[in-house]
Amino acid sequence: NPQADDLVCLHNGEWNPETRHFKLYITGNDCWTWHDNFHGWLTAYLTAAIRMNYNFYFDEKLERAEIHAYAWGFRLPLAAMGKFLMIKMGDEWDRETVNNNGDKHHYYLKRLVNPDGSVNEAVKKECLAACSGGNTFMDQVYGSNS
Repeated sequence: NPQADDLVCLHNGEWNPETRHFKLYITGNDCWTWHDNFHGWLTAYLTAAIRMNYNFYFDEKLERAEIHAYAWGFRLPLAAMGKFLMIKMGDEWDRETVNNNGDKHHYYLKRLVNPDGSVNEAVKKECLAACSGGNTFMDQVYGSNS
């Protein structure tokens, strides 16, 4: 991922099964992780300041979604953000970004917690490795629930 984030938690989002719409909040505890560097701090503070969130609009089969960014409740123009898509590939999702210059970038979303509540230990290991070495700082930016 070329951006200043590594991990995202979907449990704080809002799902509407009738419209196949998922709203994902970027700010708040346990939502997002950011790199512990200037780019990460700047991105975290700016997304908090503009109350940014992502809205996922899924197709009828729940296999593809277009993602739109919102700030202060208004949709951001694609020209400012690029185009975001998600395509289901087995147990993972291919998250594609098409930048304004036409460059494409892919990364993959993996499930950490299984539907039965058990933890996928292999994905957990990847997550812990991504966050090791002071890579994230959510409590400093948004505060802690504990």
